[in-house]
Amino acid sequence: MRYAVLFLLLGAILAYVSRTGGQLNLLALWPAACCIAVSISYFFYSPAIFGKLRSGRLNPISVVLLLPYLTFTWLVWHLVRLLTRENAYDRLDERTTIGRRLLGSEFPAGIANVVDLTAEFAEPRRIVSNSNYVTFPILDASIVSPSELTDIVSKIDEFEGSTYIHCAQGHGRTGFVTAALLIHRDPMLTVDDAIREIQRNRPALACNQNQIMTLKKWRSAG
Repeated sequence: MRYAVLFLLLGAILAYVSRTGGQLNLLALWPAACCIAVSISYFFYSPAIFGKLRSGRLNPISVVLLLPYLTFTWLVWHLVRLLTRENAYDRLDERTTIGRRLLGSEFPAGIANVVDLTAEFAEPRRIVSNSNYVTFPILDASIVSPSELTDIVSKIDEFEGSTYIHCAQGHGRTGFVTAALLIHRDPMLTVDDAIREIQRNRPALACNQNQIMTLKKWRSAG
């Protein structure tokens, strides 16, 4: 909800700026509409506006409509990738490797399946063509419903071979789904135990309060 309010406020500010006159200010209408659209997505926990396709691409219409937001997001991602000292990916166990979104040239050998949790990024074609690729789009720092989470981890657990699970930076969404996967495989694990186990391999990984609450609700529902 915090992201929904933040983008709504930003969109309102940009819309106000666009009404102050002048062609330059009218340029603010595009990012204003973009922010409001993203805000609505967060209000309803729906990534549909990004148009993520099964192929890992983004719907071209969505890219055009959301280009101001996507451009900023993509630039930030590349800056973090270049500046961080964190591993691009870390092996959790023989079945599971977790990390950030990878460039095609970074894709590790031995990975049979790729689970893409991003809604806002296209997956490199080289990765899609060299793996059993599936996408479960989730908004950045957001959640899915407990029933959707069950469906996701059940499908992942059916995969044969090693699976790579990633979001943008390999932190929130990756932790959210991977913790659920560990609990699915070992129901005796608590949410805190699962997250700590993941953090032993990827220390910067962290779930926000909403993700943790959803995980606990999901686990309690059994």
